[in-house]
Amino acid sequence: PVSGKLSSKNYPKNSPIKNKKKIDFDPEDIEEKFETFWTNYVAISVGKGSKQEAKTIFTKLIKEGDDYDRIMQGLANYKQYTQSGGHYTKAVSRWLNKRGWEDDYTVSEPQRTTNQASGNVGNYTEAFARVLGDG
Repeated sequence: PVSGKLSSKNYPKNSPIKNKKKIDFDPEDIEEKFETFWTNYVAISVGKGSKQEAKTIFTKLIKEGDDYDRIMQGLANYKQYTQSGGHYTKAVSRWLNKRGWEDDYTVSEPQRTTNQASGNVGNYTEAFARVLGDG
């Protein structure tokens, strides 16, 4: 019987989760990669969260064989998605725990608004930037 607790023995024999190999890395290499990741994570509306917690999760992921370049590409996609659509970001540790780099981020055209009184058409992103003093 399979218990409610997840472990590698609960997965099929050829599962990528079961067959993940721990990889030894130079701690300085992981530190440098984490700092690059942390710097590139741009938080919108919420803070980044605990840097130490995010670093612990990031280090574990890299040591367990998750691909740094794939994480960074996923982060670039997420960054474009959140910035182009006005979406809020997750705290870094949550994004890492939920394996956010594996998600599909579809970037759509900015939404347009119509001011009923004046008939002016505007862009939510542009309006938001003006409110914040960025535009």
